[in-house]
Amino acid sequence: MITYLQLLDTQQEKTVFAVLYEKYHRQLYNRAMHLVKDSAAAEDLVHETFLTVTKNMDKIMGADYMKNWGYLLTILPSSRFPSSHCPPRPRSCSAGGKTPVCSGKAARV
Repeated sequence: MITYLQLLDTQQEKTVFAVLYEKYHRQLYNRAMHLVKDSAAAEDLVHETFLTVTKNMDKIMGADYMKNWGYLLTILPSSRFPSSHCPPRPRSCSAGGKTPVCSGKAARV
């Protein structure tokens, strides 16, 4: 948490951030684990979420519990998933002859 606090300007921001971190870190991690099913990827998502929070403290200062939780949940799914943790995409293929010919383009899942 010390790294995050160094990114903040005022003592008030640091105090609010520390409360948010203590209150929501575990809940966000659990939510991220539900999304990615991988501990390292979940930690990355939570880290990205809290970095975003440090950049947007003005939106959090003075907000009540539900607004903070809602804001954090909005950030979490929009955090960039590391490409190594994305599910593999199937290649689109067609059996035009005896040997299947693949386009090589990733299909959307």
